[in-house]
Amino acid sequence: MKFTVSSAEFSERLQQVLHVMSSKPITPVFSFIKFDLVGNVLTLTGSDGDVTLKATLNVDEPEGEGSFLILGNQLSFLSKFGNQSLLFTIDERSYSLEIKSSAGKYNYIGNSATEFPNPRELGENKKEVKVESSMMLEGIARTVFAAGTDELRPIMMSVCMDVTDDGIYFVATDAHKLSMMKYTSVTSNENSRLIIPSRTASALKYMLAKCNGELSISFDANTIYVQAGNYLLISRLVEGNYPNYKSVIPKDMPVSIYVNTDVFRIALDRVAACATASHLVRVSVSGNNIHLLTQDLDYSASGEENVECTLNGSEGLEFGINANLMLSILGAMSSVNEVEIKMLDATRPILVLPVTQNEGSELTMLLTPMTL
Repeated sequence: MKFTVSSAEFSERLQQVLHVMSSKPITPVFSFIKFDLVGNVLTLTGSDGDVTLKATLNVDEPEGEGSFLILGNQLSFLSKFGNQSLLFTIDERSYSLEIKSSAGKYNYIGNSATEFPNPRELGENKKEVKVESSMMLEGIARTVFAAGTDELRPIMMSVCMDVTDDGIYFVATDAHKLSMMKYTSVTSNENSRLIIPSRTASALKYMLAKCNGELSISFDANTIYVQAGNYLLISRLVEGNYPNYKSVIPKDMPVSIYVNTDVFRIALDRVAACATASHLVRVSVSGNNIHLLTQDLDYSASGEENVECTLNGSEGLEFGINANLMLSILGAMSSVNEVEIKMLDATRPILVLPVTQNEGSELTMLLTPMTL
């Protein structure tokens, strides 16, 4: 079996496949990448057991068809070839692989593909949704950072995607912070909920950065298939009841603080270096000024910064925040020039919103305050 392929194109697909593979696979077979050649189409498949990615590309001068496995870490060097033609020759009996470049030759021993597991197929009750890849990418990028990390609560280690008659919602929360992205440009007469594991969401974020145009999402109660261009990602879904996120977002928030996103983030990042292990920052707002104060009495350290703002609805207030959590929120809003921080009082949840929302979308972030 032989074929010739562009090193640049092959490397791009290879990097996507390697991204879903684990450095500590649950079984040895998941250390391998599966090659499938049918006609002039080569499919690379990698998996960690929960997430599977298939990447396809066209090859030149194919001879024969078949499948074989090669260790993924043996191929990462192919990204160093720039853009040239590579000739792959595979012995279908011994699974030996020879790769020839314009000035070199590399040899490996592969394995039979018979033991590489096939991903779960969708059931007859599958549903399908089509959305723009840019929307899916932004929805995940704006929310996945807020997902939990407690393995005892897998439902929180996810991004919830709700397809409803008033729009598509992407939501993630760890019970201390929450991020919700709503799109009104896509609706459905039939409501559907997909609870996507955080690892899958991160793999999608990486994959969709290389995709354009419309993508297709097919799913049933347990599995999701995302087809975007030359890539197909397959993953299990998290089972269970996702928290009622709409009920925790307060409606009446009379106090508003308007502040430049980058200026506030940079100042908060500086004072956070002097905070205790709890990352507590005391925030005092009055007039047109935000005063940030951190103290670590054990190490006799303190830091303070002043940031210009606009305060409406109050003469002044003081509250505590977790610097790391607020920084993660502001980091996910890096493209937002100015944010509005809405509050009721120092004990109620804090809303962080873009002052200017993009047409057809609405971003809402929530942070639980800390006791001073």
